Amino acid sequence: MPSFKFRGFETGDTVSLSAAQGANSDSATIASWDQSVSTPITNTLSATRTEGTAPFGTILLADTASPADRVVHPYHDIENVWSFDDPGSFDALGNTPIWGDDKNTAYGPRATHVFATPKPGNEDYTVTCVSHDGENVPHTASIDIKVNDPNTVFAGSDTAVVSAASNFSGAPSGAAQFTTISAARTHLSGRTNARLLLRAGETFGSVDISETSGSGRRYYVGRFGSGNRPIISLGTSGNGVSFNTGGGGSGAFEEVIVSGLDIRGTYDATTATSSSNTTADAINFSNTGRNTHKTVWDCRIRGVGKGIRLEGTVAFSQAQRNFYMGNTRIENWLDYGVFSGDGGDWGLSGCTVQQPTGTINGQGKPGGFADHGPFRISRAYGCVVFSNNDFSSFNSWSGNSGNRVFQPVIRWNTGNGEANPELVIDRFRGEGGQFTTYNAVQNDTGGGPTSTRNPAWIVVDRVHHILSDHPGNSPNIPLGGTTLRNCVFVVPNSRAGWSIGFRNFLDTGGTGPNGAGNTSRRQEVYSCAFIDLRTDALSGNRTLSNTDRDYDLGGIGAFTPHFVGNNIEHTPRMNTGGAPSDQSPLDTNARYAPLYDGERWTNSSVDTSRGYSDEVTASFAPQSGSSAIGAATGKVSLLDMAGNLRSDVMAGLTRATPSAGPFEPGLES
Repeated sequence: MPSFKFRGFETGDTVSLSAAQGANSDSATIASWDQSVSTPITNTLSATRTEGTAPFGTILLADTASPADRVVHPYHDIENVWSFDDPGSFDALGNTPIWGDDKNTAYGPRATHVFATPKPGNEDYTVTCVSHDGENVPHTASIDIKVNDPNTVFAGSDTAVVSAASNFSGAPSGAAQFTTISAARTHLSGRTNARLLLRAGETFGSVDISETSGSGRRYYVGRFGSGNRPIISLGTSGNGVSFNTGGGGSGAFEEVIVSGLDIRGTYDATTATSSSNTTADAINFSNTGRNTHKTVWDCRIRGVGKGIRLEGTVAFSQAQRNFYMGNTRIENWLDYGVFSGDGGDWGLSGCTVQQPTGTINGQGKPGGFADHGPFRISRAYGCVVFSNNDFSSFNSWSGNSGNRVFQPVIRWNTGNGEANPELVIDRFRGEGGQFTTYNAVQNDTGGGPTSTRNPAWIVVDRVHHILSDHPGNSPNIPLGGTTLRNCVFVVPNSRAGWSIGFRNFLDTGGTGPNGAGNTSRRQEVYSCAFIDLRTDALSGNRTLSNTDRDYDLGGIGAFTPHFVGNNIEHTPRMNTGGAPSDQSPLDTNARYAPLYDGERWTNSSVDTSRGYSDEVTASFAPQSGSSAIGAATGKVSLLDMAGNLRSDVMAGLTRATPSAGPFEPGLES
């Protein structure tokens, strides 16, 4: 019986078929092929919550299984494509990424999404997840999400609107009207459901919500009317929006929401000194119930202490869970962009967290210490998901301003937290500090002894990371249970006059102190591109001593088992030291421009001589004639960086084998 594969058709399209064998012939018309096809893949979907008020954040989990030979661990090896039934684009991303700004798609074993509005007709959103194992028919699973209309949840006088100018046009029907925030808060005090809306285009002071009794309550702080987001202007004290709704797990609010605000503080990272460190935080959830669902949507935050503060200390005994942030920009902070001592079950999607060009390092915090990085969880709990984000860090470590040792883009510490925490990174643009243990994805102990470092489950998929001038290795993956795929790691040309060295592209950072279980969990790095563009004596992965060495990807051999393969290694400017075979031509056309062209250090001006060339932000996809095309053997990603399904290649099209690197060029139709 012949089998057919149809491309370019939708379910229900009419296709005419004909067949001939010897003197016999026949024809038929198939009007539909939407019947389900059996597959041995299984997928059970769940979520941190399935119902709540818009804007509604959640984390979705796919628990999969397959008997395919390729699948050693389903969490890593089965690749999932999510669709949220919620079309649209993010507008808070700093640049248009290689993979686009679509907010309706995600990838990975875990996904996160914020549903900004209820579905028309008050219907449920149907989230689907298609699972691929590279061998069997994909499996599609779905889960329904109920997003309630805030105008219904906070009907009538459960909503208070505030306009100092007494302009209440566009206010929800029946809302109570006030000219001050304090009067509106008094009106809403004690209500099960309370919504405080500020007039668009007006400027306000702090919003402090203190409501500590009762369970199952909801509080919403947002905007009404047309025009620009309402501005919350901070001084040296008083947070932008803060919640004191009970720090424990019982008796806490069910959900709190902050949406559509422009929160501005007085801090300026480009002129900061240690005397300017009294700026308050933009949004403070540290006294919110640790299990309360906390959603931030479509906010703009700048010039603050911390952008989002979920807990105030590094060593906190109760993890802040259930935090979701979408379509939000945080710029120009003193302490951290997003911070919690302990935390988990967090999802960040479509967000930009960045310091401005010309940031002074080693100045802003007490004692002349540096400002901190974009993100930190001191001890990891549950699952943290990053989906389509743009983070950049040019802040020095405390006491290291002279060494230009940039802080992590993401600092996620596993030690002394919960057993088997999860980290899923899906479409992430990083720039500045390394993508390593201590300088991008930090997996250290957060204050505990290194022997207690918890093993984790980590999937990093679709990353474009540009390393700034910085000593060390990139990426550095010290924890077992880690998979990196579809990543582009770029080392740009060194700054003139710098003597900072660079070691392996890939290393473990030493596995001895990483805790029981880490070296026994499989590590895999495949379908990535490692690009070294330096022209000076440091090119070609020299060690810190600048002695010659061959270009290599370091070693993760201490992990048993492990796999490193089907990666592009590109060092076009390497002058000595045993350059590898060049896999040119590669696509070096710029896909988006970097935001940063220089940093300002103590007693120094902005280095205007430093500029990225187009190739630094290129995709580095193989072009016609590249030796990477069709060269992959063994394990590859099933879905490439652009979302193309590589299993189509493996299924017997013109090119029988997939390509090395994170892109599958020129898929045949």
